[in-house]
Amino acid sequence: MAIQTKISESPDDEWNIRLLNSRYSTIHQTVDYTEYIKAVNNMPSYYVTFHNNGQVLGQMVLHKISRLRKKLEPKLGDIPLFSKLLNLTKTIKPMYVWHFGPVIFNIDYKNEIFHEISKLRKTLNAPIYGSIHPLLERSIELVENGWKERKTHTFLIDLSLTTEQLWNNIDRHSGRKAVKRAQNKQVIIKPIESLDDLKIHHQLLNEGMEIAGLGTYPFVYIKKSWEMLKNVGQFGFIAWHGNYPLASTLVTTFNGYMNEWGFARSKYDRDNLLNGPDIIKWHLIEWGHNNRFRIFDLTGVNPDSHNKKDQGIYKFKKKWGGQLREWYHYNIS
Repeated sequence: MAIQTKISESPDDEWNIRLLNSRYSTIHQTVDYTEYIKAVNNMPSYYVTFHNNGQVLGQMVLHKISRLRKKLEPKLGDIPLFSKLLNLTKTIKPMYVWHFGPVIFNIDYKNEIFHEISKLRKTLNAPIYGSIHPLLERSIELVENGWKERKTHTFLIDLSLTTEQLWNNIDRHSGRKAVKRAQNKQVIIKPIESLDDLKIHHQLLNEGMEIAGLGTYPFVYIKKSWEMLKNVGQFGFIAWHGNYPLASTLVTTFNGYMNEWGFARSKYDRDNLLNGPDIIKWHLIEWGHNNRFRIFDLTGVNPDSHNKKDQGIYKFKKKWGGQLREWYHYNIS
């Protein structure tokens, strides 16, 4: 079957509706997320469809970014003067990226769709980087056409299990006992509902980034995501001990697929061993199950790394009882 590829700056009216008919769709391929990325990057995004005889077989979104701006922004983005100067870098070293794509509506055409994607480097005349959905098998077609492949992993928690099964799948010592300790210390979870709540999440996020030497994250990005992604299922939660915020996270839920965004932990929680991250993780699992979401994706681990930080992340995410899945990323210069 001959497949045609169409690239447009605007989506058709059925774009988001089609996504709901595929188990491979996440918020990252929605119109809402695309408009959010365009707003914070101030650069165009493109809607790509793969079709035959009027039937859309798959679709994905490509975002144009500046590699130089991406490198400088965490350090300079919150400084007014430099924030304006960063806009001048947007045409320097351009590249295209996609996340959790393509969304395929008929898996029988997976090979043909990836063959079409392999041609985009020549069409766009710029480097491309993308990650496929963890439920999709690796793409031989991209590798055979000169793309580099990088295998990572992620844990997927099946939220269709009963609450009892989900609880029992958690490691008894490092997981369940930690949640119970937090509960016994009167740690509670509250939803992020206001701009003030969102500022607390931002404060915790930057506190952790500064400790790690990663600079700061501009509040405007978090505020825009909160404003622009509510309609496609973005929520947020904060763990509290009295008046002290311990940990926080945003989570997206489009099409029943949960992803965490920017998990944060306070120094107060670390110093007092209150297990804020543990109780908020269990709350997300239970909340996702109660809302009939399908999968909770813990969004990336590296089980083979010798780096202590990577090992700590892997150990923390493993204890929640998810299935370890291979997750493939591709790029071409």
